[in-house]
Amino acid sequence: MDDDLQRLLRQAEASPGDEALARRVDGALRRAGRDEERRARFRFKFQCPLRFEDLQVRGLDPLVRSCDRCQREVRFVASVDALAEQVAQGQCVAFERRVLGDVVARVADDPRQHSARVEGSPCLVPTDLPWVDLDAFTPTPDLLRVLPGALAREYRAVPVALAPRVLRVACATVPDKVAEDLALMTGMTIELALADGDAVDRALVRLYGPEDEHFLMGDVVAEDPGWLI
Repeated sequence: MDDDLQRLLRQAEASPGDEALARRVDGALRRAGRDEERRARFRFKFQCPLRFEDLQVRGLDPLVRSCDRCQREVRFVASVDALAEQVAQGQCVAFERRVLGDVVARVADDPRQHSARVEGSPCLVPTDLPWVDLDAFTPTPDLLRVLPGALAREYRAVPVALAPRVLRVACATVPDKVAEDLALMTGMTIELALADGDAVDRALVRLYGPEDEHFLMGDVVAEDPGWLI
């Protein structure tokens, strides 16, 4: 059996784009209990060498970027199951790097997929930006003091974590501009997190209240965060 498998592996290495041969190798590795080796083949095929944050922002949706390498849009997906469906449909997807193992295992175990390196295959693009489920998020009062309502609404940004001189925000606008402008206005280093745009808008209303004239007057500059040092 091992000799047959080694022969299959050599054949697959010589013909990496042969789908039928790749499926035979995938099945043989599964039956032999060599799951790490099988998943490594899928990781080699699907994982993009770039990061989501290396890709170009083309529009206003923070969860969609454009890859010049493969000339495709890449959408961030928080659910591993939803990600597998997108890949099965030929869509390039991004995900948190911390779940890379789960993502590769899910794709490798999907019978619709195979490890043959076919031109035009979708990419799995990792990101080191954390995902925040804003609908389940409860901030501390310190967060809301550092980023007042007027700034949060203007930049569609929700404060989600705080450290000395560092503020992490989840935003629903072009992220690089958010980080640069809020750093100037708050005097803090701004780190970015990923969140659904509609969830950002819901969180702004829930955390800061409905927008009215009160928030347009004077509530523009954050308190001096020097006390956080």
